[in-house]
Amino acid sequence: YLDCVGTSLAAMIVPAMGSSLKHAQQGNVVRILALPMIIGTFLGATSGSTIASMTTDDGILKWSFAGIVGSIGLRYIFGR
Repeated sequence: YLDCVGTSLAAMIVPAMGSSLKHAQQGNVVRILALPMIIGTFLGATSGSTIASMTTDDGILKWSFAGIVGSIGLRYIFGR
């Protein structure tokens, strides 16, 4: 299961890079925000994959993901 998730994530890198470059060429990227977003994405992906590899119980991962998505949803509904 975790091998499939890792492979899927790796397979998204090249299309995402291509899309990002195309948007940048069209002027749709706020360049001052690009580097912080790249750094945040790298740190999030690295820490997330490290945490995911520490557990063999996919239930923990599912509930953790649900909690994160739920908290983001509540923030959007109720504001900061």
